[in-house]
Amino acid sequence: MQAFVVGGSPGAAPVEVLIDNGLAGYAVARAAALGEPVASRLRQAWVSLSARHLVTRRAIGGLVAAWAAAGIETLVFKGFALAEFVYAEPSWRAYSDVDVAVRPPADGDWSALTARAAAIASAHGFRIHGRPEFSDDFDSLHGTSYVGPSLLQLVHKQSGTSVDVHCRVIHNGHDESRRVSRQERITDAVWRDSQAVTLEGVPIRIPSAVDSALVGLVLQRTWSTDSSTLRPQDYLDLMTLSASFNRAALEARARELDCSATLRHFLARCDPAKGRVDLRPPNAATRFLYDVLLAHEHGSRTLQLRLHELRYLPKRVVGTTRELPNVLKHRFIWRSGAPPVWPAEKLAAGTTPLDRESWRLTQFTVRRAFQLSGVWRPELQRDLATAAVLYALRKRGVPVERVEPGAGAAGSSHAHGPVLRLGERELCLGALGITREPNKAHQRSKREPRPD
Repeated sequence: MQAFVVGGSPGAAPVEVLIDNGLAGYAVARAAALGEPVASRLRQAWVSLSARHLVTRRAIGGLVAAWAAAGIETLVFKGFALAEFVYAEPSWRAYSDVDVAVRPPADGDWSALTARAAAIASAHGFRIHGRPEFSDDFDSLHGTSYVGPSLLQLVHKQSGTSVDVHCRVIHNGHDESRRVSRQERITDAVWRDSQAVTLEGVPIRIPSAVDSALVGLVLQRTWSTDSSTLRPQDYLDLMTLSASFNRAALEARARELDCSATLRHFLARCDPAKGRVDLRPPNAATRFLYDVLLAHEHGSRTLQLRLHELRYLPKRVVGTTRELPNVLKHRFIWRSGAPPVWPAEKLAAGTTPLDRESWRLTQFTVRRAFQLSGVWRPELQRDLATAAVLYALRKRGVPVERVEPGAGAAGSSHAHGPVLRLGERELCLGALGITREPNKAHQRSKREPRPD
C-alpha cells in the first residue's frame, strides 16, 4: 500500500486491499495513467463509489439548502469536502460519512440552534441520533455526560447517508472533557478563513486548503482517537492539497494555531514532498511517546483518559465481573453451534427502563468480559456477542428482543445478522464493533466512539 500511494502501480497492492481502503477510484485513474489493465472488481468498485457520491451529494444538498433557508450557515469539511471540491474526480476520495459544522450562534445558545437544525433535518428525510436531548434513539452512545464536538448524528432514510454535525472541528481530549478553549479557538480560525463555494446551487463554506491539511488532516490524525495511526488517504490528501499552498504557509498557520510540533511530528511520518509515508500503526509505547512529546500543545491525552477512567473504574470492575460468567456460558453454548433458543429468550420480559449511560456501561462490560475470556474481536462472532448482550439486559429486566434478519419492522437493516430491539427502537452495538453495514472501510458507517 505504501508503494502504491507514493506513486507506484496499483499492482503493488492486492485488489481487495485497494477496494477495502476506498482507493478503487484513484487506483483506476493511476492504472490508466500508467497504461496498465484494470481488474473488473476494481472497476466495479470505482463505479459504486461514483454512484454513492452522487447520491450523497443530492442528500446533503437538500439538507444544507433547508438549513440555509432557516439562516443556519454550514461548513463542510474532511472527506466529502475533499472529494467534491479538491480532488479532480470525487471517486478518488472515499469517505464513511459527511462532516459538517454549523456556525456558532452569536448568543452562545447551542441548544436552540441544534434543536432547530434537528427539526429541519427530520422534516427533510433524516433520522436524528446523537445527544439524548434531541433524540430518544439508542443508535448513539452519546449520553448525558457527552460534551464532545458532535451535535447531531443524522442518517438519511432513503439513501443511508450519514452526517456528523459538529459544533467544533477538533476533538476533545475525551468526550466528557470541558477543557475545549483551544479547540474553540481553532474552530473560530477555520471559520474565519474559510472560503465560499456552492453545493447543488446552495452557498456553503469549506476550510481553506491550508486548514484542510493542518486541521482536517494533521490535527485530526494526531489529536483524536486515531492516535497518530495514518491511513493511505492521508498521503494523497496532503499531496493534493499541497498544490494550493507552499510549505511556508503551512508552517506559518501551525505557528499561529500553536501546533508546530504536531505538524513536524506528522510530516516525519507522512510527507509527500519527500515521498515518505509510514502506514504501520504505532504500538502502545510509541503512542505514549508521541503523547508526551506533544503534551505542551494538546495536553496529555493519556493522562486525561486515565483520570477519566478512574471515575468509572468501580462500576466497570463490578459490571465486568458480573458479565464474565454470562460470556463464558454463552461461549460454551456457542461451541456446539447457535442454539434454537438462547438463554435470554427463556427469561420473562421485564419492565425496567434503559438509559444511555446504562446501555453504554453494558456494552463496555460485555466487551471486557469477552476480552478476558480470550475473544478480542466479538464483532466477528455477531450471533454470540448479540446473545450475550441480550442476556445481560434481560437479566436486569429490560424488555429487549432479538430480531433475526428479515423479521424486523420495515426500515430496519438486518441483512448482516440479528439485532436487538427495545420497543420500536433498534439498539446498535457500536461499542462492540457491530454495525449495520458490511465490514468494508469504504462502505461502513463510522463506528460509535468506544466508551473506553
